[in-house]
Amino acid sequence: MLFFEYKGFLGNAVYDAEDDLWHGEILGIPDTVAYHAKKKEEAQKAFSYAVEGFLLMCDELKRSTLTSDYLYVRKGNEAHYVWPEEGVMKTNRGDKIETVKDFLSLFQEDVLTKWQKRFNRRQYPFYLSEEEKKELVEDGVVCLTGASDDLCELDGAVYDEEGLSGRDQICFLKINKSGFNKKGKTTVILEWCKDNYTWLCDVDIQNKRYFDLMEDNDLFCRGCLFLKDDIQ
Repeated sequence: MLFFEYKGFLGNAVYDAEDDLWHGEILGIPDTVAYHAKKKEEAQKAFSYAVEGFLLMCDELKRSTLTSDYLYVRKGNEAHYVWPEEGVMKTNRGDKIETVKDFLSLFQEDVLTKWQKRFNRRQYPFYLSEEEKKELVEDGVVCLTGASDDLCELDGAVYDEEGLSGRDQICFLKINKSGFNKKGKTTVILEWCKDNYTWLCDVDIQNKRYFDLMEDNDLFCRGCLFLKDDIQ
């Protein structure tokens, strides 16, 4: 889920794979004002247009634009209420929210964590559905895995594969935002047969998440997730 701020209003956006659309609504107002966008990067613009439309409607009807007394927000299976108290927004779990950034840090799930939860302990061979591939591209997330005994694969926001010569204990490969490239500045690290895994995958990017691929009940690969924007 994404959250946006515009002219003091908050909005959200959720990707619907079936419709291939981002759906959202303005939060904390007495009316339901919804919007949608075809692409992730267009969702915030759709939200700002919706806010402008809401303000125009309130002006024409001489209505107040005051938001409701609280926001109701879901994060995973948890429900939270946010309300103003002594000039500071607070939640029912005691968090203080003084800026929109504070709000986002509390309620916007990290996109890498979202995919980590979705992929962890899947079975090898590892296949992505067409819907998952589209959503990974929308989220700007790259998935790095090892396959067979001689292949390294990138999927999602960057799609490529690279054959490996023999079963080297450790391999270093360079990538850029298009895929494997010897002139790239970001390094992919693959280790063979270590710590009960057939493959251990890593990348020299600070913001990343790992997930396990299983072969029946055995560990096969520790995959790695990172953002395309973080590739140098």
